Formats: sequence, structure tokens, C-alpha cells
Amino acid sequence: MTQVSLQQIKKSYDGTTEVIKGVDLQIASGEFLVLVGPSGCGKSTLLRMIAGLEDITSGELHIGDRLVNDVPPRDRGIGMVFQSYALYPHMTVRENMGFGLKIRKLPAAQIQARVDEVSKMLDLYHLLDRLPKNLSGGQRQRVAMGRAIVRQPDVFLFDEPLSNLDAALRTQMRVELKKLHKSLNSTMIYVTHDQIEAMTLADRIMILNQGVVQQVGSPSEIFESPANKFVASFIGSPAMNFIDVSTLQSWSSTDTSINSEVWPENVNTIGIRPQHLAPSSTQPEHTHWIKVTVDVIEPMGWEAYVHVHAPDHTPMIAHIEMEKLKGISSGDTLYFSMEKKHLHFFDAAGIATQAK
Repeated sequence: MTQVSLQQIKKSYDGTTEVIKGVDLQIASGEFLVLVGPSGCGKSTLLRMIAGLEDITSGELHIGDRLVNDVPPRDRGIGMVFQSYALYPHMTVRENMGFGLKIRKLPAAQIQARVDEVSKMLDLYHLLDRLPKNLSGGQRQRVAMGRAIVRQPDVFLFDEPLSNLDAALRTQMRVELKKLHKSLNSTMIYVTHDQIEAMTLADRIMILNQGVVQQVGSPSEIFESPANKFVASFIGSPAMNFIDVSTLQSWSSTDTSINSEVWPENVNTIGIRPQHLAPSSTQPEHTHWIKVTVDVIEPMGWEAYVHVHAPDHTPMIAHIEMEKLKGISSGDTLYFSMEKKHLHFFDAAGIATQAK
């Protein structure tokens, strides 16, 4: 196991376009860290800098106790799995997995032993003599992972490895990656734009936006206590509902009852997650609530997304069990009640601020 340390890591192109704006991060030995953010936020660039595929403009990168800024990729002790499988089409699974070891001139018996061991771990042993064209997408991705594992790297790097797979395979591969991390107990750094992958795989998540770290924490910390509006809107599906305080204050007492005594003094926006809205056909008592009109109900089996509009046509969405929506249809009036502990408050700059 090996720790990774990033100290004020920056990246700019042509000396003017700064894409990574000073990242400080300590990744513990054996940790599964996920870098997540929207397209163009800099997450893949940061991963490539760790791999040595992109130069570091300034700052220090340590892998273990070594400063590796100027160390070539092959000597950094990393194994990388890309979005594209990058398998040699004319080589069998066995040859693909063992090719890196062959280049390093390891004895043939040692290469075979490692490939056999890893292929059994990844359920590929019965496919060792097949060519990549005769494999499914999930099997090809496992071969790509196996090729990295047989090298026994200090750190594994994954660059959106599941994005080419269909939904069912992505779910399956997430489970396999979780098992793989547990069995290898290796340090893993994983890049994705998919917040579900981030939440399900990570020990810790680092959220990037426009090259700036927005928050680092466990999945539960980030979901329950987002540092700002960007994190609150990016993590969670469906996204958090936001209501401007000025808009809320314009509504009448028959439209809402959210007691301003709980608000911080500098609050600008109130947020509430769709999962924390409880529906009622009658006005609740002694609680915070908002009166809404149902627009669309999207059934999803035992649950549904309920799209509504509040006064002034402010859109909201709730995530509710179908059992609680019996007899409710488009055009109906509902009251959404919410607990104080589930309200989030943000100042004018979008920074989270505490309730009274």
C-alpha cells in the first residue's frame, strides 16, 4: 500500500490557461478516492498528472516517499485503466494481460503464474485463449483491469473505466471493483463524472469544478453536509431543490410555513433534497411546509419522481414512495412538509451556512 500526496498542484497551458488551480490532497494508503465533477472540470487532467502523462506546471507530487514530478510513468509504480480498453486485438486475453510483464523480461513461468492468479480473481480464467473481439464489453474491461493488476503496482488509476458499458454492466462492474479493492487493499484513484459511481465506490470523494476543489469527504459527509450550492446540486439524484429567501418571503401564510427563526442571518437560499419532502393532502401542523401543485408524476416501480410547482411557479421535485401517492394525479394540490434538520442554508456566495 502506498500513500499519494498532492501539494499545491497546478496545471496551465501556454502559461495562461489554468485548468488545475492549486490542489492539496493527501490520499491514504489503501484508500479508494474518487475524483468527480462535470465535464471539463479538470479531473482527468489531474489523474494524468499523477500518472505522469501530463507535466505538472507547479507544486509537488509524492507517491510513497518519492517526489515524482519528473519521474517517467513507467517508473512511478502505477497501473492505469483507461476509458477505452486499449487491448491488442491480435493477442489473446493471456497475452494481453502478460504483455507488460513480458516487456519487463520477467521469466515466462512467473508471467504465467501471475496471469493465472489474476484471471481467476476476475473470472477470466476460462477466457484466456480468446481474442478481444470474442469478449463482451464487461469482459474486455476486466482484461484491462487484469493487465494493470498483474504488474502489482503501488497505486491504481482509473479514468472513467465504466462509461462505455450499459447500465446493467456498470452496476455489475461497480460491485466487482468494490470487491477488487477489498481483496487487493491497494490505493485506488478513480475518475468519473457519474455521481452514483462516486457515492457507491469511494471511501472519500473529491469534487472539482473549473479546476478548483469544492469539497473532500466521505460520501455521507458530502451528501448530508455539502460545502456549497455547487456540491449540493451535483451530489444527489434528483438534485437538491433551491428556493431564494426573497421569493419565499413573498409567499403568503397559506402558501408556506417555514419559520424564519431557524434561518442564519446571512441566508440567501434554502435547499431541501427531494428525498426529504413528505407529501400530505391537508395542511400540516407544527412543521415546515410548502403548498404545491402537481405537474407530472414519473413512476419508477416502488418509488416516483414528483414534479410540482410552488407559488410563483417555482419548480420543485420530490422523491416519494408510490404507496404515499395513491389517488394523487396531475393538477392536485399537495403540501410538502420537511424537518428542520433536513434544511440547508446558503449565503449569497453559495457557501453553506449553519442554522440557528
